[in-house]
Amino acid sequence: MTPPSPLGQWNTWAERLNSFLMRTRGVLRFLTSNDSAAEDGVMMWDREKGHMVLSVSGAFQPIPYGENSYGSFVDFTGQTVAGADTATAITFNTSAYSHNVSIDGADASKIVFARAGIYQLNFSAEITSTSASTVTFYFWPRINGTDVANSTMVTTLHSNGDKKIASRSGVFDVNAGDYLQSMFAVDSTNGSLSTTAATAFSPASPSVTLSVAELYVP
Repeated sequence: MTPPSPLGQWNTWAERLNSFLMRTRGVLRFLTSNDSAAEDGVMMWDREKGHMVLSVSGAFQPIPYGENSYGSFVDFTGQTVAGADTATAITFNTSAYSHNVSIDGADASKIVFARAGIYQLNFSAEITSTSASTVTFYFWPRINGTDVANSTMVTTLHSNGDKKIASRSGVFDVNAGDYLQSMFAVDSTNGSLSTTAATAFSPASPSVTLSVAELYVP
């Protein structure tokens, strides 16, 4: 919206200007490709990102508001691979907490992001072996079906009945609608992801856990 030009009688123009300010003073102007962030402190609305932005050091930066996106997902079933050295997507059957991040309704291996941003993910798996020989486990993430480069975590078990927790954290830059899968493979079908039943003194343990927390909205 453009303010009235200073034409005609000054008092008439002042009334028109005052009316304009009353209508627009609480409305953020939409950011366009012609707007410059050269001056710090200019607040606008970025329609593309669906976010308020503020000019800081020559760039428009998002202003956080409302609740951050987050999720906490677990699975309480044992999970196995179809064969040795075979990439397998880990599934989740429970959402402990979820806001703008969710398990895909058609594919429980996919964690879907409703909002673009930079997220920290914390993953853990309870691994076990039924072999007297060394068994090697591999874990890595996929985004939209593509393996994330240089991301594999490798760990081993060395005897029958061995069990331990494998875990890793990472930071991911995702777009709205992207999905993440936690993948694993084992060099022997004697290795699997396991749960531990509740006892009289402790609750059950899940086979896998994944927590997601939004750090930044680009």
